[in-house]
Amino acid sequence: MDLPVKPKFDYIHFATIDSTNSWTKRNVALLNRNHISVITANQQTKGYGRFKRSWISPPGNIYATLFFALPLDYPYLINLGQILALACNHVLENKGFPLQLKWPNDLLLKKRKIAGILVEVLHAEKLEIVLGMGLNVNTSEEHLKKVDQKATSLMLFSKKTWVLGTILNPILYTFYNYLRLLSSSGFTHFQPIYQKLLAFQGEEIVCHVGNQKIQGICHSINPDGTLNLQLPSGSMVSLNAAEISTKHF
Repeated sequence: MDLPVKPKFDYIHFATIDSTNSWTKRNVALLNRNHISVITANQQTKGYGRFKRSWISPPGNIYATLFFALPLDYPYLINLGQILALACNHVLENKGFPLQLKWPNDLLLKKRKIAGILVEVLHAEKLEIVLGMGLNVNTSEEHLKKVDQKATSLMLFSKKTWVLGTILNPILYTFYNYLRLLSSSGFTHFQPIYQKLLAFQGEEIVCHVGNQKIQGICHSINPDGTLNLQLPSGSMVSLNAAEISTKHF
């Protein structure tokens, strides 16, 4: 699949919205499937992440959804969130933030969550991708106390406030370049980069797969983006979807 060299972004912005992903799914008919629609908001009243968990969404942060269409037989769906996470890392690493990736799509800063990515897929004549991202940019300590897991923000780490566009815009263009590479060559190029950033590598983790819990050692990332988990028996199992927890996170 060949994508144009230059992306075509359509921007839609709201002061306040329930959720950028929810709005996108309600208004698919208004969006151009041949472009990438970027829906953003200053704040969300009903933001959510994976497994419909609430995402605290005060002003000062990035809440964005990317909407675009892909062929029905597109083979790299599980990697879309991963390359967006890698795009975020590329931009933020260049600004001095030492991030790790909590498989599959979360970004951690000093083992505290700083961003979450949610991939939702609508099936029509093409695959309609609703790719949501929440990035804690200028979140205060007060707001983070309301979060039910360890979290931080770029502001708290760097001791300065950030202009959101200086972060979001390069992420969008980096993501598009990564999408072109993924679509033409698969995830193999990204695997060693992801491997270096993999959080909890060599540590004991619990993978929640549906109602099942699988315990083992976080081992490595495969060339297709799946996670290798080393079981207590020493054997290896590959997972393409799971929620990870550890003793410390």
